[in-house]
Amino acid sequence: MSASTETTPTIEVTDAARTALLEHLSRDPSSRYVRIHVGHG
Repeated sequence: MSASTETTPTIEVTDAARTALLEHLSRDPSSRYVRIHVGHG
């Protein structure tokens, strides 16, 4: 069996993307999903 990368998606957060996420958080701080990925940075 070969390892499938689809089971473990790698999300790269760029500075621009992170800024957009932070702006989204300020509007909707209840977004847990966004908070987790921002925390990885």
